Amino acid sequence: MKQTRAFFNRFSIGVTALWLLLFALLPNIGLLVVTVLTRGEQDFVLPQFTLDNYAYFFTSAEALQSLLFTLAEDWDEELLAPVVQRAKELCRE
Repeated sequence: MKQTRAFFNRFSIGVTALWLLLFALLPNIGLLVVTVLTRGEQDFVLPQFTLDNYAYFFTSAEALQSLLFTLAEDWDEELLAPVVQRAKELCRE
């Protein structure tokens, strides 16, 4: 009886860990890998490392506006108003 219970516990933990690996961890790792690759004209991505995507995201007013729009869709307007105001000030500078 104890062997059956120990086997079931190990099996349950193993299946759960495998599920998390396949459906949570691997897709997120793939997403992070794609973000540091170069975009090709004919191919989706080229196997060439670059951090230009992150530089664009953190320095572009267009990217900041897209991020704020995305946040504004889900957040209360009163909570987001100071953030939007500060972003507008930063974009003017």
